[in-house]
Amino acid sequence: MRGIAYYCTVEELQKRGRDGIPEQFRSNTHLIYSSPATLAFNSPGAEGFGVKRAGLAIPDSIMLIVAPGCCGRNTSMISSMPQYEDRFFYLTMDETDIVTGRHLKKVPKAVQEICDSLEKKPSVVMICITCVDALLGTDMERVCRKAEEKTGLPVRPCYMYALTREGRKPPMVHVRQSLYSLLEPTKKKETSSIFWDFFRPLVDDCELYDLLHSAGIKTIHEISRCRDFEEYKTMSEANFNLVLHQESRFAAEDFNDRLKIPFIELRRLYQTDKIQNQYQALASVLGISFELDEYREATEQGIEDFRKVCPDASFAVGECMNGDPFELALALLKYGFKVPEIYGTITAENFVYMKQLALLSPETRVFSNMEPTMIYYDPAQSGVNITIGKDALYYHQDCPGLMWNQDEQPYGFAGVRRLFEALKEVAGMRGLRKYLTPFAPDQSGAVSVLFELGGIVVICDAGGCTGNVCGFDEPRWFEQKSAIFSAGLRDMDAILGRDDRLVAKLADVVQKIDATFVAVIGTPVPAVIATDYLALKRMSEKKIKLPILTVDTDGMELYDKGEEKAFLELFKIFAIEKYQAEEDRIGILGMTPQDVSDLDAADKIRDLYQQKYGKQAVCYCMGDGLEEIREASSVSRNIVVSPAALMTAKYLEKHLGHRMKFTIRWWMN
Repeated sequence: MRGIAYYCTVEELQKRGRDGIPEQFRSNTHLIYSSPATLAFNSPGAEGFGVKRAGLAIPDSIMLIVAPGCCGRNTSMISSMPQYEDRFFYLTMDETDIVTGRHLKKVPKAVQEICDSLEKKPSVVMICITCVDALLGTDMERVCRKAEEKTGLPVRPCYMYALTREGRKPPMVHVRQSLYSLLEPTKKKETSSIFWDFFRPLVDDCELYDLLHSAGIKTIHEISRCRDFEEYKTMSEANFNLVLHQESRFAAEDFNDRLKIPFIELRRLYQTDKIQNQYQALASVLGISFELDEYREATEQGIEDFRKVCPDASFAVGECMNGDPFELALALLKYGFKVPEIYGTITAENFVYMKQLALLSPETRVFSNMEPTMIYYDPAQSGVNITIGKDALYYHQDCPGLMWNQDEQPYGFAGVRRLFEALKEVAGMRGLRKYLTPFAPDQSGAVSVLFELGGIVVICDAGGCTGNVCGFDEPRWFEQKSAIFSAGLRDMDAILGRDDRLVAKLADVVQKIDATFVAVIGTPVPAVIATDYLALKRMSEKKIKLPILTVDTDGMELYDKGEEKAFLELFKIFAIEKYQAEEDRIGILGMTPQDVSDLDAADKIRDLYQQKYGKQAVCYCMGDGLEEIREASSVSRNIVVSPAALMTAKYLEKHLGHRMKFTIRWWMN
């Protein structure tokens, strides 16, 4: 229903069953709303331990990223961390590289140059490639072998293919296999084991360490605790592996086949009774018993301490946190708290918890973070007073909230205890927000121009490029809703050029969202497959009774090029009527947050012109919307405040007879 965020109750989901998951929860059936989950779901390198950070888990390793500018955008954020600042290198791709594949010949030479420039030889070079090379069918194994021949060092691939995000082996599965592929067979030590986990260690006080030590396990290997490459190589001495994250399963199977090291798989849980049962099962496999009462009692005391502070806690549980939102919601309900809302991408595995959720709280609403109608989400009647997860916090900014996505991983009883200790601390605090941005790619610039105009803006990508926008390129996104979506392209869309599917998704979202226009923004994927934007526009116009804008950005230019294209397209389509010029109206062209760091700058400009000159300053795209653009011919003069708007100013001068003046940073005078 238009104007209402779609949801399904857990009771309804339970009745539907795992084979009847509503299409609103299937990201490949609709455009993807730019919620905080967009980063976690679609952009493997944008934050947390995506492919780029994970690929550097091997001590003394370095990474060469081979990609267009937009795909490497989020690396600037990661490389600012002290532990990574000297470990990322970047080989830019341009249009010629895509057409000819010449960048592949550059890779071995680039690897050699990097290694020769370093004071200390790296242990391994990880080559990170993106959706572009997925479409080109690049044989990365061969490229890595060529680089090994040049350097004499191990070189391994990291596939940052957002196009395959929902496939059987998504990027994070592949990167785990690459990380452990360097380990060679060696003599086993019966007192040694490995954690295959989250790329960062478990919290220091996790009882699992004590339990394994009590079982006679003297050495516990974690890749994140290896001090150097030599210590990393000793991981192959392990007698068995503990798999703590399901994405490690394929790598563990490889290990079992190649090195004859078996594995035991455990889950991260927040239900204390299930944690105890899991530990007892592990003890049984090891042929021993564990003393667990002390750990469980301390944890349950922590829950009670929180209850004293917040007895009426009513939770919204998001998916952008360290845990399964459905399992955590079930745990909270078992502890006697309310859970009116869950945000999550539903898979068959979530139905392990759905039956019990339906029994304990049948009216709990489950929202799909990425469903287009989430732009209409209204927290007013939710009943939520505390949140867990970045996405839940985003929707409830006036509630106390806990991100709960730290690097050090909560696990077992210690994880539950720490969760409630943290919740106790944030109770009564307002939600936190994050701001960040320097140099953005062209599609981010295009989105910045269109952000406030009430249109449906679709970034034609697999998700990573959209992650740039909502993650850190558009500061207004954290405070102001805008109908920004990812097309959610997957591999077969790109291979077959299924523009009809995109048009169908556009038509679907137009039925759900009030909008003044539809804009399709280009990225490297449509650039590689040579998308005909004119044809796409014509196809869309047949099904959608709204103006259609297409901006053929390719992610290989900086934001100003995207702004330039978006400004020109916008004014060409909407500024077509000629009005009587009004002497007291001044047009301000080129204002976006990409060029003006102060989000209040437009208001300051309006005040300045009104007070000093007695004129009305119309700041297009920052506070002044589509109606003002339609009436662009009514201003007596345009003032261009960034080079990105110069072409548009010339167009208006030619077609509407405007005078044009170019100024630089005039608002500081």
